[in-house]
Amino acid sequence: MWLVLVFVAGCFLGSLELCLVHRWNHLFSFFLGRSVCDCCGRHLSWRELIPIFSYLYYRGTCPDCKQIINPIYPLSELTLGLIFSIVYIYFNNSLYYYLFYSILFLMICFDLSYQYIPDLFQIGLFILLFYNYFTFRLLFISYQHFFILFILTILYFFFTNYIGGADLKLIGILCVCLPFEFIPYFFFLAASSGLCCCLITKVRQIPFVPFLVLAFLPLHILLQI
Repeated sequence: MWLVLVFVAGCFLGSLELCLVHRWNHLFSFFLGRSVCDCCGRHLSWRELIPIFSYLYYRGTCPDCKQIINPIYPLSELTLGLIFSIVYIYFNNSLYYYLFYSILFLMICFDLSYQYIPDLFQIGLFILLFYNYFTFRLLFISYQHFFILFILTILYFFFTNYIGGADLKLIGILCVCLPFEFIPYFFFLAASSGLCCCLITKVRQIPFVPFLVLAFLPLHILLQI
C-alpha cells in the first residue's frame, strides 16, 4: 500500500517538476497560473491533470482540439514514480534520497529541454552532500577521489568545448557517492550508452545528464543490496 502511494506521489511530482522546467523563465505563472493545453491554450480541468491516467483516458490527445499531447508528460511522471519506488524499496524510504533524486530528475528535464542546467541545482546537490557527509557519513572520500576531482577541474577550465560544464560538475558530485572501484563502471556505462544514442540518432551533441544518472542509479542500488 505504501509503495503505491509513494509511486503516485512520484508521478505527481514528476508532472510538477516538468511544469517547473517549462515555466522556469516565468516562475510567476508556475505558482499562480493554471495549466493549459500546449496546442490550443485551453485551461485544463482537474480530470486532465491526473498523472498517466489522464493521458491514457484521453488516448494521448486534447479532448477539445484533438491534437496529440507530447508523450514526454506521462513518461516524466512514470519515470519519477519509478525512481521514488526504487528509493522506497532500496534506500529505506529516506527523505534524503527522495530529495537527491528529485533534483537529479529536474536536471535531466532541463538538459533534455534546453541542454542547460541552472547552477541552483548543483548548489542544492552540494548542500545535500554536505549534510550527508556530516550526518550519515555515506560519501566516499579518498586520494583517488581527489585525483578524479582534480582531473574534472582541469577539464572544466580547459575542455568545456567537448563536454558541458554542468556535466563535469555532476560527474564530480556522483563520483563521491560511489566507492572508487565503482567509478570505472560508472564512466563506462555513461559513455557507452551516450555513444550508442549518438550512433542510433546520428546526432553529434546530446544531453548527457540522463546517461550519467542512468549509469549511476544501478550502481547506487548495488551499494544498498
